[in-house]
Amino acid sequence: MELKPKPSSLMRFNRKIRNGDIIMITAAFFFIAAGYSTAMLTEEKIMKLTSEDGLFENIGAGFFLITSIMFFSGFIKSTAGSFFLFRRFSRNYTFLLLALMFFVIFGEEISWGQRILSYNPGNFFMSNNMQMETNIHNLKIFHALDENQTRKEWWEYFSLSRLFRLFWFIWCIILPVLENISPRITSIRQIAGIPEVPVSYGLLFLINYSVLKILENNMSRMTEVVEIEECITAVLFFLLAYRLVSVNRYDHLPDVAKEHLSILPENSYR
Repeated sequence: MELKPKPSSLMRFNRKIRNGDIIMITAAFFFIAAGYSTAMLTEEKIMKLTSEDGLFENIGAGFFLITSIMFFSGFIKSTAGSFFLFRRFSRNYTFLLLALMFFVIFGEEISWGQRILSYNPGNFFMSNNMQMETNIHNLKIFHALDENQTRKEWWEYFSLSRLFRLFWFIWCIILPVLENISPRITSIRQIAGIPEVPVSYGLLFLINYSVLKILENNMSRMTEVVEIEECITAVLFFLLAYRLVSVNRYDHLPDVAKEHLSILPENSYR
């Protein structure tokens, strides 16, 4: 029997790039360039664009909401069955978890409608939130600044923004790179129900974060630049969600995963 040569990492990388990907990657570069170019505006204009309920915050919140809706739509449509935490289910519950996560992020971005509905945040948030708003990510324990508006050392606080960046770094960069090294990693990812992120999309997140750090080190407008980075991150997750839900290759167990079912506990395949 003739054996087929094992595809190289470059071949596997190229095979994951589709025609639609080229359009979305081009759109992502446009958003990155357009977003960070506003950092060159006057201080008055950039502060207005990145202020609370400003253009960048509203765009970012909107894209997080659309991303949540898109993943929920993918969950509803995934009726052929998929794997989640090494068990077979009738729907893709990873999409549901992602939908819930991005809805929470959307709610946090708009402080759960506090400014829209004009309600009182309550004594707890008034006392413990750096901006006296109804959200978790600006609580003093999670905030990068202390009560004197002095930046804390990185080990002095547990930032939810940092945790979110760690999430996309592992899912969108580390995991795709490992998959190009070892097919067994691909098998584990598939039967764990983790959606596949093409390396090209992971690079977009890395470029976005790299531009943020470059501008942070060369500009005094750190808070404003972070708002831009968060907005672009929301756009990138929207593009990724559209790609994952459109391709939707997680409804059926891939052959490569079947070859490694021995790594699962007994009776876990059902």
